[in-house]
Formats: sequence, C-alpha cells, structure tokens
Amino acid sequence: MVIALFLLFHVLGMKGLLARSLEFDPTRATATTVHHLKANWLVTWFVYPVGILASCYHLANGFWTAAITWGLTISAASQKRWGVVCSGIFAFTLACGFLAWFAVLRH
Repeated sequence: MVIALFLLFHVLGMKGLLARSLEFDPTRATATTVHHLKANWLVTWFVYPVGILASCYHLANGFWTAAITWGLTISAASQKRWGVVCSGIFAFTLACGFLAWFAVLRH
C-alpha cells in the first residue's frame, strides 16, 4: 500500500493534478523536479525517503520470494545465500535512491 500511494502521489504531482504549481515541465526537467520535491517539508523529509525505502525493500523481497516460489532455492542454505544476495540488491538500490534524493536536495 505504501508504494502504491507513493507512486500515485508522485505521478499525480508530476502531472500537476495535485497542484498546478507542481506540474512537470520537460524543458526544465531538473528545476521542476527540485521544485516538486521541495514543495513541502513533509514531501521532502518523509514521503520520498519512505517511498524509496519501501520500493527498494519490495524489489529485494520480491526477488527472494520469487526464487523460493519458482523452486530455484530449495534448501535452507540456498535460501540463506540468496537472502544475502538480495540484501545486497536492497543495499545497492537504496544507496542509488538516496544518492538521487540527496542530489536533488543539493540542487
């Protein structure tokens, strides 16, 4: 639910349906993205970090669960090893997401 609400907020905000001042302008992509992200302290410091965290967790957990469901990791040891790989996927995507978020905040 968190990711669905985050994506809904993000898409509607960029389309300008939440507030006309937040509408995305492709000719000024960086500036309008920065304006969208910094429109409200709640958006800047809660909505986007929680959305990034939830999305990264969902991706890594989905890979881990898919491997079990499809019978790729049958033993407990293989599930544990795949869990370590999926933890790395989570850490990598989280780092990329937060680096992008920090880059927008610094702009």
